[in-house]
Amino acid sequence: MVEFHRREAKPVWWAMFDRHAMTEEELVQDMNSLGALRRLSQSPEPIKRSQGFWYGFDPDQDTKLDVGARCYSAHDLEMKIPVHAVDQERGRICLKFSPQRLKQLPDGLPPDSLSLIPDEYVSARVIENAVRDIAQTWKEENRLPSALDDFLLRRPPRLQLQSPTDDGALIDPNEDLSRAQSLAIVVASPALARTRCQTLAHMERVNLFCRVMEEGEQ
Repeated sequence: MVEFHRREAKPVWWAMFDRHAMTEEELVQDMNSLGALRRLSQSPEPIKRSQGFWYGFDPDQDTKLDVGARCYSAHDLEMKIPVHAVDQERGRICLKFSPQRLKQLPDGLPPDSLSLIPDEYVSARVIENAVRDIAQTWKEENRLPSALDDFLLRRPPRLQLQSPTDDGALIDPNEDLSRAQSLAIVVASPALARTRCQTLAHMERVNLFCRVMEEGEQ
């Protein structure tokens, strides 16, 4: 169980190395990547302390990469490159390079041409540490958190109701439910609200989770 997330991450690494081995032409056909970028002659634009360099690509090339995506240079996995802006219609993309990264590059400039592949790895370190702590506590004290203990032993949830029925039922069987409101109990880590979003769909899910948290705090 402690090593579960490390095993689950393996397909992400396999996909990354598969794309790393692709040719430029193959990356152009891969919707998760963006191939055959050529650096434009215009001057870089300042992005706080970093510099944004514009690259051109075929506007007809389909890609899932968008603003905010974390990427690798396809054939140099030491080079991580965030996407700052995308103009799909004109076939232009602005890539952000930090001062430290530019110092490591020849002449302090990014490559004239490159291809991008996605950095799809999402760290599960917080979850891994939590699982490890629970395992360690069980080993040393033979004790589990009450919620986990109830779950493993299939006990019903211990809810504190404002007006429970005499027999302990969650809902009074004689109550008129025609105008009742639904109740959802969401169990999740607040750290999910600080997740780095790579896609619009991912951002929508995180926004929904944040709204659920706000409603729960009211």
